Amino acid sequence: MRLPFLPFLLIALALATEGCGTFRIEAGFVQPAALTATVEAGPTRPTGTPAPISKSTNTPVPGTALTPTPISPFAQNVQSGSASQPASAEDDTDAAVQTILDYFDALNEGDYRRAYRYWSGEGASSLRSYDEFAHGYANTVHASVQIETVSEEGVGIARSRTMSVTLASIVNEPDHTQDVQRFQGTYTLQPGAGTASREAAWQIASANIAEVSSDGQPPANVADPVTLLRSYFEAIDRREFARAYTYWGYLGKASRQTFAQFHEGFATTDHVAVDVGNPEMGAAAGSAYADVPVVIVATQSDQTTQAFCGTYTLRSTQVPPFDQLGWQIEGAKTRVTASVQLGSAEAERLLSGCTQ
Repeated sequence: MRLPFLPFLLIALALATEGCGTFRIEAGFVQPAALTATVEAGPTRPTGTPAPISKSTNTPVPGTALTPTPISPFAQNVQSGSASQPASAEDDTDAAVQTILDYFDALNEGDYRRAYRYWSGEGASSLRSYDEFAHGYANTVHASVQIETVSEEGVGIARSRTMSVTLASIVNEPDHTQDVQRFQGTYTLQPGAGTASREAAWQIASANIAEVSSDGQPPANVADPVTLLRSYFEAIDRREFARAYTYWGYLGKASRQTFAQFHEGFATTDHVAVDVGNPEMGAAAGSAYADVPVVIVATQSDQTTQAFCGTYTLRSTQVPPFDQLGWQIEGAKTRVTASVQLGSAEAERLLSGCTQ
């Protein structure tokens, strides 16, 4: 779906909490190149204006991201261990995932110098000069990024992490319209030269991203609130925590946790199952909102179970072509409840009203 530039000025007013960034895809994407995503916080950039978005995007918009109760494994805010401890495979993976998120954040902030340095060789592995790199981010209005899977290879200085990603970009076209482009591919990261600790900086060594066809609809896993939440808990159950984290808005920041903290919150969770109730829908300022009741049963590594009930709040921008990006998690309120069997009458009662 295409949208003339003039109505976009009205969209900018309706999306006061949306951020903007820039995005470049080289023809065929044969060579590694940079991509950007937009943190969905801060003012929207007017069409064609290269100014960075608000620096305040390091913090989610107040009131939009409610953290579940700390006792929940879905809300633990556990700091990682000290830097003096030996690095583990999970430490490496957490740091590599955070590097990709920080890379996108730098681009969203308009801090292209910092973004460029996330590529190894002080940017050389992007295969472009800094000026070429910075110039590449001129036409993208908005982009969403989801990390699908993370594969681990090697140990020590030879270790690497490869992440498969899905991206959707809203771009300004030469004919003064806007369109959605979708991409899939991988980033491969390696530790910075000479670093060995768990706090080591990871850098992008290469990327392989290609454009894929789009039917003008949101991806199936974020097409509606219930499907999104089921996809989220499926990702947790499969221990695909990077995928789960990027279902949250603002590059995961709506969870009010770093990726390592989010991951650590599931350290003792073996698997999880969920009942999802009927969404309560609402709308405001060009967005649709859904409060979705849930009952969660988490089985711990010692095979004990914990049950939780509450509500997840999701949002979707309804202004074309932004509506093609689908839904994201904005916040959640959960509490511990007595042991319950999913699908039972008691679970149905909790879905109807999880009262204190």
